[in-house]
Amino acid sequence: MPNTHDPRHPPEPGTPSGEPRSAKDILLDRARSVEQFYPNDSRSQKQFLQHTAHAIRLAEPVERQLHRIWEFLDLIASTTTIPIFAPTDMPRADQEEVVANWAIAHANAANNPEFASDMDLLLSNVGIHPDCFDRHPSAPDNQ
Repeated sequence: MPNTHDPRHPPEPGTPSGEPRSAKDILLDRARSVEQFYPNDSRSQKQFLQHTAHAIRLAEPVERQLHRIWEFLDLIASTTTIPIFAPTDMPRADQEEVVANWAIAHANAANNPEFASDMDLLLSNVGIHPDCFDRHPSAPDNQ
């Protein structure tokens, strides 16, 4: 979705259409790079991939909410000349990154609850209240 709510922010690189990469795509890219994060450590690679799969499930509803916020802001911008006060002036690509990082933090919250808490605060700064989302969606049967 193009960033049209604020003319100070041109469309962002990320996809051929200029839209930011989705949080899911960001997480999938990280999963594809698992060997760079954990060379020669298959146990850590497997754990990382499990956390990433969990993070993708966590990110999906949050990302849908983020996109609804953008749609609302874009609709207002297209129908009024009144200045729009978005929850943040953070570029949309960075907001997708926040969602991805929030999801991975909560997928690994048992090992680092402080980071997960910090990411809750950052997510709320983009206009999404983290307590509105299930941090423990059902996992596939094989996990």
